[in-house]
Amino acid sequence: MLQFVWEVKGWLAENNVFDKRWFNKQMKSALATLGWYWHKNIMPIHFTRAAYGRYWGAIGHRKKMGQPLVETGALRDRLKQHSGVKVTSTANKVTVRMPFGNPGLKDKKALDREAAVIAKTKGIKFSTARRMVSRSNAYNERSKVIFRQNLTALSKKEERELAQGLAKQLKRDIDVHVMSKKSRRKTIKSGGAS
Repeated sequence: MLQFVWEVKGWLAENNVFDKRWFNKQMKSALATLGWYWHKNIMPIHFTRAAYGRYWGAIGHRKKMGQPLVETGALRDRLKQHSGVKVTSTANKVTVRMPFGNPGLKDKKALDREAAVIAKTKGIKFSTARRMVSRSNAYNERSKVIFRQNLTALSKKEERELAQGLAKQLKRDIDVHVMSKKSRRKTIKSGGAS
């Protein structure tokens, strides 16, 4: 399972102006919306050539050939789907969980064919060659960590974009909240005067 986590720090996390329960509910909702926004709009950029310039610190160790993080595109396509993605949020953090799964680079028949060729050329047992091929076809923990770092990197521009999106969402929610309080006061005043 891959995770993208974005935390809110500063005055928003310690806001005391509004009812804490109401404000936390609005933050949770706004952060969940931003989690889906990241998955739909920002995460796919990591699989394009533009990623080399944007995320130099994270993706810079890879060669500047082809698309970053892409060998066959199977994992990229799986991560772009919404079916296995879970977005959870609290009042100060959003987490986007995406299924990493098996690489799915080759089907069983292709692995068996490759293992048969290796077993024949190296003069080893088929079962040993099959294990070798399976290991080379699977993601190991180190590659998962590197992939996670590459996939969850954010540029300063994207951090600002997420912060501005959060501020817009909260402003909208606060405006609605303030307006509904004002309309309630008017209703009470007009109702009490009759």
